[in-house]
Amino acid sequence: MLSERARNTAVGLTMLAGLAVLMYGILLLGRWPMFAKGLPYNVTIESANANGAQSGTKVDLNGVNIGQVTDVQLVTDPKTGALRSEVYVRINAGVVIPSSAKAVLGKQTIGTSYVSLHATDGRGPALATDGSARVKAELADSGLIPREVVDGIQNLSVKIAALADELSVVAKDLHVLLKYNTPEELAKADPNDPKAPKENISTMVVRLNRTVASLEELLTDKEMKGQVRQIVANLAASSEQLKITLKTIETTVGTANTTLGETGKKIGDAAAQAQTSIATTERQIIKITERLVAVLESIEKTTNAIAKGQGTAGKLVNDPRLYEGLVDLTKSLQSTLDDLNVLIRKWREEGVKMQLK
Repeated sequence: MLSERARNTAVGLTMLAGLAVLMYGILLLGRWPMFAKGLPYNVTIESANANGAQSGTKVDLNGVNIGQVTDVQLVTDPKTGALRSEVYVRINAGVVIPSSAKAVLGKQTIGTSYVSLHATDGRGPALATDGSARVKAELADSGLIPREVVDGIQNLSVKIAALADELSVVAKDLHVLLKYNTPEELAKADPNDPKAPKENISTMVVRLNRTVASLEELLTDKEMKGQVRQIVANLAASSEQLKITLKTIETTVGTANTTLGETGKKIGDAAAQAQTSIATTERQIIKITERLVAVLESIEKTTNAIAKGQGTAGKLVNDPRLYEGLVDLTKSLQSTLDDLNVLIRKWREEGVKMQLK
């Protein structure tokens, strides 16, 4: 049976052995430098976006865990002023990272973020282990939207911004072109003033609108319409009366020709000479009559066309100058008819006097 001293010694040795095993496990799991090859070292990963990386995020090289993130900070480039993220990574001792390694900052669809390094050639130079090593990282696809789509959206946003600037210039030009400027404002504006309103499409529309309104008011004037219709009616009546008068003149001239012919036979050569003169006069009168008839028929057609609103004259029927000209023409025709009626009446009452040599 062991003595109390021996028993206490055995218990103490057992406790020391247990503590030694516990310390070894702690140091081994914690990768204590004295149990590994070399010392851990730091690597700085640069990226425009940290993509959710934070202290404690795992770091792997080709899928193998090699360290973890210790800190994440925002840094401003002193040269360009650009803002970027810097992820500080602590790499386990003994891990050699090729300088050709590519870094990717990603975030799992469901889960935490990660930092992944990928290298294909391990024979080249390695990253420095003195803490000065820096690696530029790219953002990984989120898994829902491919990276190409994200890049395309970013490029599209830049193009849309440029297009918006160009459209802004076009919009300003359109504003100047369509700004409401009346002819009165243009007349009052100082031509030497650079801010003075300028004639544009709005001004032309205002003038056209006023012209159309004036034409509409003129065409819808009942008094003007009545005057034009009265003029056309007077012309038509005058032309008919003039045609009847001219036919009467032609009949009278024919009768006078017959009478003068019979008288010429009785009085001989003197009458024959008179008949020749009268025949010449008759032909001239007939020619004049035919021309007048043709002119009257043309006037009648024209007045009918004007009354129906056909042709250029019909469209210009509301012109005041045309109205005044038609009134003067009607008065002249009426005066001519009166003179012809007086002449015919005189011939019928007194006969045709001829002086024979």
